[in-house]
Amino acid sequence: MPLDDPFATVLLLDVLREAGAQEQIAALLARDLAAHIPLDEPLAVSGLLDSLREAGAQKQLATLATRVAAHAPLDNTRSVAVLLDGLRRVGAQEQVSVLLARDPAAHALLDNTRSVATLLDSLRRVGAQEQISVLLARDPAAHVALDSPHLVATLLDSLQGVGAQEQVTAVATRAAAHAPLDNPNSVAILLDSLREVGAQEQVTALATRAAAHAPLDNPNSVGMLLDSLREVGAQEQVSVLLARDPAAHAPLDTQNSVATLLDSLRRVGAQEQIAALLARDPAAHAPLKTQNSVAMLLDSLRSAGAQEQIAALVERLPAAGRFDHFIEFGGNREQFRLGREPDGSVAPSWTWDELE
Repeated sequence: MPLDDPFATVLLLDVLREAGAQEQIAALLARDLAAHIPLDEPLAVSGLLDSLREAGAQKQLATLATRVAAHAPLDNTRSVAVLLDGLRRVGAQEQVSVLLARDPAAHALLDNTRSVATLLDSLRRVGAQEQISVLLARDPAAHVALDSPHLVATLLDSLQGVGAQEQVTAVATRAAAHAPLDNPNSVAILLDSLREVGAQEQVTALATRAAAHAPLDNPNSVGMLLDSLREVGAQEQVSVLLARDPAAHAPLDTQNSVATLLDSLRRVGAQEQIAALLARDPAAHAPLKTQNSVAMLLDSLRSAGAQEQIAALVERLPAAGRFDHFIEFGGNREQFRLGREPDGSVAPSWTWDELE
């Protein structure tokens, strides 16, 4: 097998180790794979470091760790973070120091939000305070992209983890004013993160924008946004969002959408919106494709006290192949113990003689 595929090499080494194939492991290691494996796949290289340690191949482990520290490219920030973590896991502290001496913080691309967060986390785990200072001195808060609010939330957590409060405030302020609102789910995650880092002013600013402008066509996302607004204490913004009538905009034929929105409306006490949503007869439109979706919708309707909707939904279950759910309601188990005719009537009793 050629050694130019590090993922395949890691997989083979792990399979051989689990099979106890020591001779084959020795033969593979004798090919000096640590000296020849390419370094352009950091996840695979990090995995190979772990595999070599598990196989007890200390010489090969040292060789690979030394190559990584000296020659791994620095132009991919996330790759550097992955390799730092890999070296730390296998106890290659000397090689960690060599890699840090190459100044990866100075090479990091600051417009990639996930990469900056990942590198900060890795530098913190290896105790590289000088490199953290170098990275923060480059002011990543002014450069990171804001197009993915959930990634901004991740960065806020990473900055908080290294004690960079000024950078936290700078990112929070930019995000509250400019983060896109087209995915209320991601906005909800960012709101939670802003609250956790103590950015209350920015919580209010983002909540105000989201309540007034977040799209209403995804009930799951709207429900999560309502929950998040409630959790961060943005009651005024909850009212603004409810005034936009999300119950009227929610599609009724999306898996789990009605259930999620109903639950969120109930948690914020939006009885008028619950009534408006139920008035659209979701029981007649909800997809019944999976057992979990049926159970979730029934639970939500039950919690909302929507008995008529429950009855209407239960009546659809047999035709949708959900007779197991149908017989769990009311007296259906006893009434239809012999089955149910296609027209909905009770199946008559029969004897074996009638089958002849």
